[in-house]
Amino acid sequence: DVTAAAAPLPPCLVGCLVSTMGAETSKMSPAVLGAFGKMAKQDCPDDKFWGSLLSTPSSITAIPADAVRKIIKEQPANVARLSRACVGRMHQACSVQDVRGMPPVDRTAVLNCASMLTSLLPVLFEGEAEHGLVETVWWRGVMPGADAEQQQQQAMPLAEPLMSCILCLLLRPGIGCEMAGCDPSRKLADSALSRSCDRPRTQLLKLLLVTCSQTLYVTPDQYKRTDNRWLRYYSAQPPQLIVPIVRSWLATIFSYDPVGMGIPYSSSLSGSDTEEEVVDATLHALIACLDYTPPPGEGAPG
Repeated sequence: DVTAAAAPLPPCLVGCLVSTMGAETSKMSPAVLGAFGKMAKQDCPDDKFWGSLLSTPSSITAIPADAVRKIIKEQPANVARLSRACVGRMHQACSVQDVRGMPPVDRTAVLNCASMLTSLLPVLFEGEAEHGLVETVWWRGVMPGADAEQQQQQAMPLAEPLMSCILCLLLRPGIGCEMAGCDPSRKLADSALSRSCDRPRTQLLKLLLVTCSQTLYVTPDQYKRTDNRWLRYYSAQPPQLIVPIVRSWLATIFSYDPVGMGIPYSSSLSGSDTEEEVVDATLHALIACLDYTPPPGEGAPG
């Protein structure tokens, strides 16, 4: 049992993966289900196909793991195209200083990208020893099946750009925080405005946690001598980026009142408290990042 053997990893990652990989009953529109069925049957190089999928007006909460496995087995190039399309759309959103000004369909597209990657990456990590798509597509940026010349011309690494997008969007008003700069001194913990970003922020935090989870799929020996490149990247970011993110996380955690209206943890009864969800995801992200230690022989991140 690789997961149990690699127990030094924060347990929060295990819980995150249980929620993201258990997507067999996810609710997707017939159009989205049809698109994923097409991805498993044929090569889809047309940019219009990917643009249409990402721009679907309905929210995509998760992708069934079996559907992802089938695409990996039958059409691995489509995995690379889906990954590139999602990271590209998230990168476009990072160029907008205030996401509140984006059309609703574009905001939904960004969250759909985050949701699809949250479902896609654990399945890729799970079978990396067989297909090598994480290394090939995400770190080297190579399309599966490309020849040497195409690999050199079309290389587009995705791992660091994705992590950069996550950190960027966590600071963007309208999706990752309520106000410019995520100044915790201005956080309106009890206002309706402060709750408006809970769901998108939770989705981004879940994606951050999933990117850190590849360690769950290695052997104990590999765990001891292999660095987690995802966590290393997050830990090596400059203070001007990390400080406002950590301050916003701490503000989210310490402003949470579990008693609420007088019934402790009442959201357990109603199942509708977005604040508890974002606090839970924030705590997990903070623990995972603080727990990171480079393997022996590795220098501390910059």
